[in-house]
Amino acid sequence: MIQAIVYESNTGFTKHYAEALAQKTGLPLYSVAESRSSVPKGSSIVFLSWVSGGSVMKLDKAKDYFDIRAVGATGLGEPTPEREASIVSHHQLGVPVFCLPGGFDMTKLHGFQKLTMKVMIRTLKAQQMTNMRSEDDRMLQDMVNGCDHYSEEALEPLAEWIRTQQG
Repeated sequence: MIQAIVYESNTGFTKHYAEALAQKTGLPLYSVAESRSSVPKGSSIVFLSWVSGGSVMKLDKAKDYFDIRAVGATGLGEPTPEREASIVSHHQLGVPVFCLPGGFDMTKLHGFQKLTMKVMIRTLKAQQMTNMRSEDDRMLQDMVNGCDHYSEEALEPLAEWIRTQQG
């Protein structure tokens, strides 16, 4: 039985998904920071966070504390079975991963993250002069212009999975 939804959000897109998921499933919702004092160690949870460089942020630490039953991964990349499999492999997971289309807002980034993203944008722009994949071109446009790809419809497979687990 899943006891809670725990999430980590950097710019608000994952938080939006987590709030909607809690509403759809009736499960209690906690940020990672709140969870340490509110959710007992070893509790069965669904973990949502954002993806950076193919890694789900704070997932490895959450795995050490919680019994993670499923992962929701918010990012700019196209939510595909290949991306989900890549996350499973990267984090050595034995649970389902649900990729969710996220967004990008440079104004919500600070310090090293902002600097890193500016470098990445410059790198992608330089690649535009060569043979850039269409996915990279879309990602570049999303980063340059900002975007919000939040989709209630994209959340439904994870919500349905939770409902089946809850019996």
